[in-house]
Amino acid sequence: MAIHNRTLLLRRLSLQSLAMGTEHRLLSINTSNATVRANTADEQFRLPTLPDRITPLARAPEKLGYWCSQFSLHQIATTLMVDF
Repeated sequence: MAIHNRTLLLRRLSLQSLAMGTEHRLLSINTSNATVRANTADEQFRLPTLPDRITPLARAPEKLGYWCSQFSLHQIATTLMVDF
């Protein structure tokens, strides 16, 4: 019942998100048929290359994500001493 009101409230945020996505070349908007699609790495969007000194750190978020997937949100917040 409240979907219409929520979409009206989030209209500005959606427009800002689309603008940011196109500005950073993450999204492409086709104005002829009003569709949005993500740019893939083989198109105009290229993944950044990491310097050699940062490469070992690139695996750390994956390890943390895997570790966090095994625990509840409360356990993660207590262990990392953060508040969500």
